[in-house]
Amino acid sequence: MQQLRIITRPGSEAFLRFAFELARSQGRRRITCVHKANIHKMSDGLFRECFYTIATDYPELQADDILIDNLCMQLVTRPEAFDVLVLPNLFGDIVSDLCAGSVGGLGVAPGGNIGHGRAVFEAVHGSAPDIAGKGIANPTALLLSALQMLHFLHLHRHAQRIEEALRLTLASGIRTRDLGGNASTREFARAIISNLRPLDFTEEPYLPPAPEAVPQPVSTPSATAWQLYGMDVFVRSPEGIPSLPECLGKLRLRMISNRGTKVFPGSPPPILLVDWYRCRYLADEPLQHTDIVQALAELTNRGVLWMHVEKLHHVNGIALYSKAQGEE
Repeated sequence: MQQLRIITRPGSEAFLRFAFELARSQGRRRITCVHKANIHKMSDGLFRECFYTIATDYPELQADDILIDNLCMQLVTRPEAFDVLVLPNLFGDIVSDLCAGSVGGLGVAPGGNIGHGRAVFEAVHGSAPDIAGKGIANPTALLLSALQMLHFLHLHRHAQRIEEALRLTLASGIRTRDLGGNASTREFARAIISNLRPLDFTEEPYLPPAPEAVPQPVSTPSATAWQLYGMDVFVRSPEGIPSLPECLGKLRLRMISNRGTKVFPGSPPPILLVDWYRCRYLADEPLQHTDIVQALAELTNRGVLWMHVEKLHHVNGIALYSKAQGEE
């Protein structure tokens, strides 16, 4: 199996800008970019680059970065060292559960999915059909998610009123089973209601405007800056390292790898091989799209079971692929 991990500059810039604005609005002091740029040099490297570019607009915030594996260790040993974390989607999905576990479990972890003027708020955890109707579920995560929605609507005093009632309830020892108590869902909810202070109707909701239907700017080099220099063609070869022509027109075979490890040229290392090989062809001069098409046609005529192809480019003279792993 092979799956693409797509990180774009416009998406990163929009997401990171929101994170910095959120940190500023909440009076935070530090924001940390979490990544794996030491391995994913192109994709996570782009994410980190965008982070530090945007950080220059927020001099009052301390901006730094950390590798995802190091973060996980430090969140367990000294979580107080961090303030605001900003992560790509997969890392954030995993770390949010880790953080939830450190503060009482998924039953107390809220979540929000915030877009341009629109948002959906929900608990970090999924549904729990195995305890439906038993009166033992902890409603804290859903309640805190609703409070995030109130803040999104600028109903801050309403949110603070409910949050204070929740805090008083927990401090009094009324808790559901997952937090070490014996209160039912209904008993817990009634205790929160009893701790609510009088309602203030003076605060008006703020509805964010709908996003304008205009094309979003894309930060990317012009088309003339892109020059085609080769291809990675993925070949299925159940019999072992595929026998491929050394040259395909202007293209010359430079490397064959298996599961990220080079197996050609040179003697293949003593590793477990699968029947899926990445075969890299590069040229010494810029190519045309037709050169790739002709090369694939020759491979097909030779009976090569090629399954997938990725074109390799230089942009402004910089190769958009690594020499060893072939990351793009």
